[in-house]
Amino acid sequence: MHGHPSDRAVRHYTVARLTRALLMRHFGTCLLIDQDTLDESWEAGHFLLELPGKWRASFVAMDDEQNPVGFAIASNTGTSVHLHRLAVRAFSADVLVERNIQFYQHFVDEYRRAQA
Repeated sequence: MHGHPSDRAVRHYTVARLTRALLMRHFGTCLLIDQDTLDESWEAGHFLLELPGKWRASFVAMDDEQNPVGFAIASNTGTSVHLHRLAVRAFSADVLVERNIQFYQHFVDEYRRAQA
């Protein structure tokens, strides 16, 4: 782990639309979460890149203290949604896969609800 604002295990989280303002407010935390991914970490420019429908298709998971614990950055091409990045804070290795699956399901559910 990389020194997250809260290293306690998160039991509950809410999913909200990721806005540019919300991303900027929690930019450092999102960078730290991204460093926990198995893939090459994103640089600042990746997060800030403007893409079609990005702010309608992207979501963030927030803990009870309103700190990000995960995010999904996506864009909308008009006919489909492309998921560019899915990252969830690594609470521990055994929880990481389960959290990613849960958050991905929330991402899909929230996106469908937003499109309705």
